[in-house]
Amino acid sequence: MKEKMTKLTILAALLGLMAFQPAAADDLDVQYIAVHFGDAGYNEVLDASEFSQFSFYTADGEVYGYTEDQKMIGSPNYLTGYYGEVPEKMGFGANHRGDYKNKYSFPYKTGAIYVIDKNGTISYQLPPEKMELHGDRNIRNDINRAIRRARKGKEADIMKERKREYLKESPVGELESRKGADQDKRGEGLVEWPVPDLQLKDADGNTVGLRELTQGKATVLVLYTLNGVTWKKGDNDGNIKKEWKGNKLMSPEAYGKKSEEEFAGDADEDKGGFANAAKFLGKEAGKSMTRQNNIRDIWSAEGDLRTDMKASSYQYFLQNLKFVQRWWGED
Repeated sequence: MKEKMTKLTILAALLGLMAFQPAAADDLDVQYIAVHFGDAGYNEVLDASEFSQFSFYTADGEVYGYTEDQKMIGSPNYLTGYYGEVPEKMGFGANHRGDYKNKYSFPYKTGAIYVIDKNGTISYQLPPEKMELHGDRNIRNDINRAIRRARKGKEADIMKERKREYLKESPVGELESRKGADQDKRGEGLVEWPVPDLQLKDADGNTVGLRELTQGKATVLVLYTLNGVTWKKGDNDGNIKKEWKGNKLMSPEAYGKKSEEEFAGDADEDKGGFANAAKFLGKEAGKSMTRQNNIRDIWSAEGDLRTDMKASSYQYFLQNLKFVQRWWGED
């Protein structure tokens, strides 16, 4: 009986110690980082107050978006998509195509979403073909699962270094011939890779490494651009026939103010309804971001876009940020 009581006492003590252990799930904070790629000047139109849980950075540098005239029969001469240091190093460039059936498709039009563990290892990357996110429950579940694991401090598997190879064979920024090119057909991106150490700038102009930012915390990273890229259009033979700098965009709020000023300048009657009309136009510009034909114009607009198209395109390019904020934001 005495021996049995001793065992019960030891068991109770062990259970008591376990009860006082800190909960691993509460140990790590989740930080939200947004990085604008391409010409950093294009990010000046961002209304960061919409995304108060995010810390914003820029990765300045030349980025190209390549499209090609579609042939009646056959595939493009070069891979369509983004080119440049950031998209190529972060695994959302032209070679990272996923299971696209249409070889002329443009992967990662709006950038990419990642979840990164406390050691700076990528545990999740948005698949390239998932462009319209809001109705995709599987994507939400996958991201949510990755965030939970990272918050609990669980470490992602790390791919052996000899297996981590960049797919692109041509130099950074140069077009990749489709024939014989290595492609990420499974859409795995950089999952299980240490996050590349891109050099970023914060709002005050200070330089910091992405790898440094992701140490010791669970991180949700969004890479986006507000059209700060150079667009290139190839003909059927892959020869560049057009090249232009992307239009600078406009927030719906700025569009509403501009519309109000234009109304006020064009009318002599009572101005009481101008503000409401402008707000309505701003909201309509936001809704039109779901209309694919509007965003196509941005890839062919060598001149200046209409202001309503600039506002709708602004919303389109920010959809990954809006998606993360809607489901995991703290506002």
